[in-house]
Amino acid sequence: MASLPRAAQNPPHRNGTPGPAVISAESKAKLYVSCAGLLWASAGMIGASTDFSPLLLAEVRLGTAAVVLLALLGPQRVGRVFAGLRGNLILGAVAGMGLFQWSFFLAVAHAGASFATWASVATSPLWAAVLSAPGTRRRTTVTGILACVAVGSGLALLAIGGGISLTGFIVCMPVGLAYALYAVSATRAARDAAVSTGADASLTITAIALAGGALVLLPLAWHPLVAELGGHSWRSRDIVRLAFLGLGSTALAYLLFARGLHRLTAKSALSLQWVQPVATEIFSASAPGYALAPIRIAGMALLSITMLGGSLRPHPAPTIQTIKERA
Repeated sequence: MASLPRAAQNPPHRNGTPGPAVISAESKAKLYVSCAGLLWASAGMIGASTDFSPLLLAEVRLGTAAVVLLALLGPQRVGRVFAGLRGNLILGAVAGMGLFQWSFFLAVAHAGASFATWASVATSPLWAAVLSAPGTRRRTTVTGILACVAVGSGLALLAIGGGISLTGFIVCMPVGLAYALYAVSATRAARDAAVSTGADASLTITAIALAGGALVLLPLAWHPLVAELGGHSWRSRDIVRLAFLGLGSTALAYLLFARGLHRLTAKSALSLQWVQPVATEIFSASAPGYALAPIRIAGMALLSITMLGGSLRPHPAPTIQTIKERA
């Protein structure tokens, strides 16, 4: 595509000097989604750098982000969307979100932030395809089989190169399943809400899932959390980390992701899904004892090629525009 003339890219001021560069809507959207990936990557690093339990980290992340997003969306908007949703989809989204946060930090504790993130991002689309199969009646394809082989091989190379134990490897596998349960349920709920309300409700459904996930985990976490918070030797950096986990790594990340995803094509969104695991890998490089072995590089390359090549396609919640096009 031919580039625009310089004058079109930088409209001049009245005095003749070049004006500021104009950033396209798609470029802004890519920036928003990329920033969301960086913020999500920071969640794993916070989990790896603190001595808080996975259950406490999950509860803080869910509860803090839910309060912020629900307050921003407003009770009327949330109530209108919630009233039109099917119960099974709400339960699926809530259970998936709660289990995902808990299992993710559990995986970080056993296998480190880098491997837990790669396993989550790489396996969740495969699990989503499995969970969606009964409703779509799609048959297993050669591409799907190759994707499974590539993901399994890539994760195996990462585990060998990173010294991940068999226990750590196994603990990381349900993380993608939990996220897929949330993603599939939230996508279907967003489709129903778009038809009934005439607006995109994906962020509202995410906020409901975060709040529900926090409530689901609370009965299990109440007594352990009280004991852990009461007996913890608090430092200022601990408070900062927990606050950023809920506000930055979750609430702000979902806001940026929702804002950017509406302006991106499926192909553009696909090309950005590697940002989170690669960012986590870069963040992990600053940790003591980090070693980037050739076999580890091979595993990351195989997983990245699989994601960028389109074998693992994301399933973003449909916008109101796509719903109208399908109707």
